[in-house]
Amino acid sequence: MSRKLCALTALLFLILVVTSVFIYRFADERSYISAEVSLISCIIFPIMLFLFIFIEEIIDDWRVYSNPWVEEVEEMDYWFNPMFFAWLYRHDRKRWIKLTMAISLPFSFIYGLIIVWLITLNWATLEVLLTGFLVGAAFTTLLAIARYQRYQIKNENNIS
Repeated sequence: MSRKLCALTALLFLILVVTSVFIYRFADERSYISAEVSLISCIIFPIMLFLFIFIEEIIDDWRVYSNPWVEEVEEMDYWFNPMFFAWLYRHDRKRWIKLTMAISLPFSFIYGLIIVWLITLNWATLEVLLTGFLVGAAFTTLLAIARYQRYQIKNENNIS
């Protein structure tokens, strides 16, 4: 993703946050609620995403350590193979982080939304939760893209 596209995405995210806060300011006397739920979502969703990635990395590292034959396999199929991510972790980190992010991102949204809903159970409406979810999802997706790009650069520097 180029810098211009990242800047455009960040600008759209900023517009989304400001618009959502202003919409609920005029719709409700307690306008700060949508900003609070958005802030909680922007904290919980990335924590869940990076927690899932961290756990996956520990599991795959342990699988590679406990199964040394994984290093010798040159090609491994994906479907129905429980050692695929361990093999990918050892042989192709770029593809591993891409697939791990693609799988972890929806789960971080699901579990993060459950946690945000439990935190704001008594004082947030469905519209406010939806706004917080959209803002948190946009922010977390931007963080995931930035993490993926940083991981690629870090891997390229280690290879050369």
